Amino acid sequence: KADPGGIGLASHSGTYICHIFPYLEYLGVGMAEAISLGNEANLDVVDALDYLGSCSHVEIICLYLEGIRRLSEFIQVSRRVALKKPIVVLYVGGNEPGARAASTHTAAVSGPEPLFRGILRQAGVIQVQDTEELFDFAFVLVHQPLPRGRRIAILTNSGGPGAAMANACSRLGLLLPELSPEAQTRLREHLPHTGTCRNPVDVTFSMDMDAYYIHLPTILLEDPEIDGLLIYGVFGPDFLIEQKRKIGDRMEFQSEELLFSLGEENARQFAQRLRSFGKPVIGASFPCRSDRAVEILVAGGIPHFPVPERAVRGMAALVQYMEIRKKLSAVEGKPQSR
Repeated sequence: KADPGGIGLASHSGTYICHIFPYLEYLGVGMAEAISLGNEANLDVVDALDYLGSCSHVEIICLYLEGIRRLSEFIQVSRRVALKKPIVVLYVGGNEPGARAASTHTAAVSGPEPLFRGILRQAGVIQVQDTEELFDFAFVLVHQPLPRGRRIAILTNSGGPGAAMANACSRLGLLLPELSPEAQTRLREHLPHTGTCRNPVDVTFSMDMDAYYIHLPTILLEDPEIDGLLIYGVFGPDFLIEQKRKIGDRMEFQSEELLFSLGEENARQFAQRLRSFGKPVIGASFPCRSDRAVEILVAGGIPHFPVPERAVRGMAALVQYMEIRKKLSAVEGKPQSR
């Protein structure tokens, strides 16, 4: 039995309804409603979208589409619903092989990718490129608040993943402003001499856990010039115990049981602290959910991914939906409800 959650899913594929629960459980997000549209003999995606938009327990709508029969109605309903909750769409009929597969699967009439890209943009939905993005974005949009703008800070304890995050931010249109002299002065107090504090903030290596998990993220999230935070390198008791076992007596630690207890409590407090600022925070760490601290962060509503670029794409989805709502609110003359 799958845990309930905030996703409302409508799909032309039954597999996307019934096979995905283990993957959603791994991500840390659950399903609220699911509608298998099949070949749309009775109901189509517009009907499903209208229904899911009215469900108070549905926080985000995910669509797997092989075609859209009622284009104008789809745009109209989508724009209305997108003012209240995000809509994320995976469309697979945009090229010749995809259209051929869709026609034999559900007899859907597909259209070329550039045409549907324009239709989906006009409808106020977020189009994704693959299944991974579909549920990554759902994971982030369910758990994180929307940013005020595109200005992002990166906190990392390793130069390479921080640079990869910065590169992905640039490609996706996210801004990495150089931090103010005042912010850099505050950050420098908690960084080793090898660290950098311009943005990305690179700790390099430090055993000062209070700096990485309390002082540095607090300074960045308090900065009015920063709209969201990306973090690479959350390591909990699993990492410390592994180092202790390798190094032995040269590391003075308490018992492994005490380390686990303290590490888990620190992770819970870290998640609470990050949420308290009301700004989006997304993490990445190659060990990811195999580290207990990351698992606790995910359970506490802080999305975490195993590679840096997926975290950046998640932040870009938050920014995109923020801008969609602003645009729709201006056009429709209605207040934003989220």
